[in-house]
Amino acid sequence: MILKKSLFAAVCGFFLSVNANAVLVDAVSVIVDNEPITIYEIFRLSNQYNIPTKEALDILIRQKLELLQIKQMNIQVDDFTLNQQIEQIAEKNNMSVQNFYKLLLSEGISADIYRSELKQKMQRDKLYQYIISGKYENIGEDQLLVYYNNNPKEFVKFESFDVIKLEGDNAQNLADISYESAAESGQNIKRSDEKIFSAEENPNIVAMLSQTDIGAQTPVMQSKDGFVKYIVTAKNDESIIPFEYAKNSIMAKLISRQENTIIKEYFETIKSRASVTVIRLP
Repeated sequence: MILKKSLFAAVCGFFLSVNANAVLVDAVSVIVDNEPITIYEIFRLSNQYNIPTKEALDILIRQKLELLQIKQMNIQVDDFTLNQQIEQIAEKNNMSVQNFYKLLLSEGISADIYRSELKQKMQRDKLYQYIISGKYENIGEDQLLVYYNNNPKEFVKFESFDVIKLEGDNAQNLADISYESAAESGQNIKRSDEKIFSAEENPNIVAMLSQTDIGAQTPVMQSKDGFVKYIVTAKNDESIIPFEYAKNSIMAKLISRQENTIIKEYFETIKSRASVTVIRLP
């Protein structure tokens, strides 16, 4: 969402320590149809998601193109619709809107910043719906069966998982902890050995644990109290999900894949027509 304070300080420290290049921090790197992308934006995104600067630049160019399309199409989200969406998000988290805002503020995210970012996401979702409208290809049951047969690991289920659960308020600290060092986590990280039952857990977490090898770790996820990740130590009572029960999830996955392809091709076309001027690369 936005940089945690500790990460922001680390990034700033990095720039300030490189005195010879400090003057370039706010320098323009690329201009996309008169919209600038700075060196600082690229490094910030690169550090935030631990990705190469080239990948960060590609993401920022895509974001600029999206914003330009939203402006050109005059895609709007009014305050009433925005407030409704926030109420629904708060309700899903069993909170009032006021308490939801308090939680965000405790993580360094003001209500105004959250509303602005959510509004942009809703506008982007509207743009995506416009892009994919009428461009779907029919997906038949034979395609679903081919996917089912070619991806057997996705349809294995387990009754429960033994995990090491690691919780903390710093995402990078959690990400740096390996299976071997989990016993001595430190750094204000809470460690607990738990058994997670599939029937009682969030289906998304169950799916992630199912696809995580024993001894491997899940990505760091945001939780109500900070951040969390799991290290899988055992998977119990394996069985196979029958094709009839898997069809709907396969259909959803293939539709999502098709949507991503349509949107990617759309923006590749837009990018080829846009004016993209490289001033300097990080």
